[in-house]
Amino acid sequence: PPASDVRVRAMTPAELGMAYAWMRRDQRRYANAVKFWDSAASSIQAAFEETLNPESGETSVSSSSSFETSSSSRVLGAFCAATGPAPVAFAVLKSDGLVVDAMGVRQGLRRLGFGRALALELVRRARRAAAERAGPPEYVIDALPGSVPFWRAIGFAPAGGADSPTTAVMRRLCGDVAMAVDLLEDPPAPSGDEWWVPARRKRFGDAEA
Repeated sequence: PPASDVRVRAMTPAELGMAYAWMRRDQRRYANAVKFWDSAASSIQAAFEETLNPESGETSVSSSSSFETSSSSRVLGAFCAATGPAPVAFAVLKSDGLVVDAMGVRQGLRRLGFGRALALELVRRARRAAAERAGPPEYVIDALPGSVPFWRAIGFAPAGGADSPTTAVMRRLCGDVAMAVDLLEDPPAPSGDEWWVPARRKRFGDAEA
């Protein structure tokens, strides 16, 4: 479908139930989907419960700056009128409310452009945040090895900088690949008190942050 036909927004509890239903169907029909959807379901549930319980202590970009996404939810769905009311894909964002932590497309609807539309919308959101200094000027993700070609196709490349020791160990265990895309050609200089500056300095060094 054209990207214009895909809408990305927070999922309601009912829509989340629809997403769980097709995850379970995918597990029954596709042997290679079992492990991924088990992990994804756990991530979605934790993020969704956090949204319903704002006393969890997590701070998202939508509450730490003037920048706001269409919802403070960390659980987003991709919807297309042609496929019905159920989400065709999902994304779970990290606690910053910007960076994707897990993403998936319904197995029978893959390679139709839904994942691309969802990923590009996440990048657009991050670009708007970066323009307001409400997010870093690059979008760094942890990609599963099998998804690297997908991310390369939409402009991502191996990330520069260095992982923290803890991240480096986890990356070796999980096999994730750090990939990044620049969001702005001429990003505004940070004032130094932005929430994302400390992590960026750790990765790229003081000169870059």
